[in-house]
Amino acid sequence: MSVYDKDTTSELLQRWHSAKKDLADIEARIEKYKKLARRIMVKTGSNVIESSSYTLNRQEISRNSISKNDVPRDIWDKYSKSSSYDAYYLRKNK
Repeated sequence: MSVYDKDTTSELLQRWHSAKKDLADIEARIEKYKKLARRIMVKTGSNVIESSSYTLNRQEISRNSISKNDVPRDIWDKYSKSSSYDAYYLRKNK
């Protein structure tokens, strides 16, 4: 059996598409929960919500970045860091 099989590939892509949709739905639910938690934290003046089973902590995280256009080329060449990773883009065909 070869690695590439049209039926297997079709099933893989269908499952991937379905999983992406499920993930988007879950991320939307989590975003809703974050908004509710933020409202509770603002109302109570605390960055912690606790129950008997769970503790939710909120931290503000800052990250500094700089654009290539914002610095001289020699500085960019000397200090910039590169990283590589695989990116996959799946779309449903019409």
